[in-house]
Amino acid sequence: MSLRLRYAAIAFAPLVFFFGGSPDNGGGEPEAAARSGAASGIAVAATRQDTVGFRAAPAIDADELARVGRLDPDDAIERYRQQCNAGDTSQYCRALRRRVEYLFLDTLVSLRKAGEKLDPQLYRVAARAENPRLAILGLRGLLLGSQPVSAEDEQLVVADLDSPYAGVRRTVLQLGARLPSLSGIGSRIAADADPGSSIAFLDESRSPDPDPALAGSYPGARYRYFASDATRHWFTTPDPPEKVIAFLARNGRQALTADEFKAKREADAQQGYMQAMMSGDESRMMAAMQQMTAKLSVDWTGALGNVSGAGEIRYIALAPDRVVAVFADEILHATAIVAPVPPPAAEAIDFASADFEKALEAMQERVELEERIRQVLGH
Repeated sequence: MSLRLRYAAIAFAPLVFFFGGSPDNGGGEPEAAARSGAASGIAVAATRQDTVGFRAAPAIDADELARVGRLDPDDAIERYRQQCNAGDTSQYCRALRRRVEYLFLDTLVSLRKAGEKLDPQLYRVAARAENPRLAILGLRGLLLGSQPVSAEDEQLVVADLDSPYAGVRRTVLQLGARLPSLSGIGSRIAADADPGSSIAFLDESRSPDPDPALAGSYPGARYRYFASDATRHWFTTPDPPEKVIAFLARNGRQALTADEFKAKREADAQQGYMQAMMSGDESRMMAAMQQMTAKLSVDWTGALGNVSGAGEIRYIALAPDRVVAVFADEILHATAIVAPVPPPAAEAIDFASADFEKALEAMQERVELEERIRQVLGH
């Protein structure tokens, strides 16, 4: 193997034991030990502390990536190990991490092509990577191995459902379908989270970054990619529902049940229309009618109407076009803050338009015709 990998094996071997791995891969020829140790060393450099979810991050500066890309591979690994901690979000360390993860991926692919038996610890570290190809390789190594998936590895695999990368999530759904932990949260997996084909590992598309404002900017709210889709944005927090509601329902907002929420929206819409009627201004009345029609055509509660494993759901209107539902999530063992995405509202009717007048005349003619027919037929 290359001198670079031999050097990496020596440089990082003492750190491998921190993660419970072994640089000698359980014995074997020195060359194989050096290769596996090299991958272990790179893996240690790439490991991150946060294994329970992913945070959206801004793009890495192109100049920083170019500068790090010019570094010798050994130098890049050593710099990351010496100068960056696992949670460092600086441009420099993120660029280094990306480079180290690519080196780790390249090393693992080379070892697998050579037929080497890899230490499962390497797959565990890979599964926690930010690089989607590396994470998928780690998942496949854990889930397609000859040994049963341990409880610890199962937790690691299920945590990757929160990856922002569709291919990573689909790999978990495809290969981990029989894991007890996955079946336990099955009702929370979004309806459009299709595992896809057997080549899900080729999908490197990244889901849109979550907007904290969707959850009312609640401190520490965690976006759940696997539970979110085109109809809802699902966040959770370990805080109790009462604390979340107190934060989101401040400034005069109300936390209402589904029935109360619908009734209030209807009352508010009707009140606006009645005020317009009292003004006697026909154009204002028409505008109020359009607003009422548009407002009442939006169903904010439908997406959660039949959700299972939920305590009492309270709806809070954060803005005219933004609503959240808060409840105790008995499936994810947390408090859920869900931002429904209702279907597009019906196109507002312009009651003052010539088209509306024609439609109204046609409807009246049809009603009159039906009435004449009933008179002729005697019923």
